[in-house]
Amino acid sequence: MGRLQSIKIDVFTILCFVGAWIFVTLVIFPLQSRFLMFADVASLLFLPHGVRILATWLTGARAIVPLTLAEALAASIIWGWDGLQSQWTILAASVVGGSSAFITFRLFLLAGISCTAKDHGMRLWRVLLLVALGASIINSLGKAIVLGEVFNPMDTTKVIATFIIGDVLGAASCLMLMLFAFRHLQRP
Repeated sequence: MGRLQSIKIDVFTILCFVGAWIFVTLVIFPLQSRFLMFADVASLLFLPHGVRILATWLTGARAIVPLTLAEALAASIIWGWDGLQSQWTILAASVVGGSSAFITFRLFLLAGISCTAKDHGMRLWRVLLLVALGASIINSLGKAIVLGEVFNPMDTTKVIATFIIGDVLGAASCLMLMLFAFRHLQRP
């Protein structure tokens, strides 16, 4: 892969992640807040996690930097930078998010679980959903530590559970969209 192609993939990853986060913020979260009283902490369909899983699955460790930058960019667009403490918190949370999928893929590999289409065929989506769950747990726990001052300790379990549900449903949605796109692109 050439340098220019790598840069294009990184930019595409950043645009997809930020675009998905803005969509969740402007469309999904307001809808769920209006209709689901218990879902006021995080999105129950967090599409950026799907981008995180797919980008890491396709490019490996190479996805960490663009995902970290994308998360920092999206967070700064949506929440803004409120001083040095806020900047460090957003950057630390972004590193957690940007690396969580890669860490999970590595843990699966260490456990002897392959995450390739060659080994799983049409059932690969099940393995990728398990990776999404693992990455969400790592991401949620890491961010609960980093963002600890933002959440009431009594709400931490609720926040983590909502993050995990939203991440897995977001990843499942992205996987379904990807499968749908591939099937329609392959048709003559």
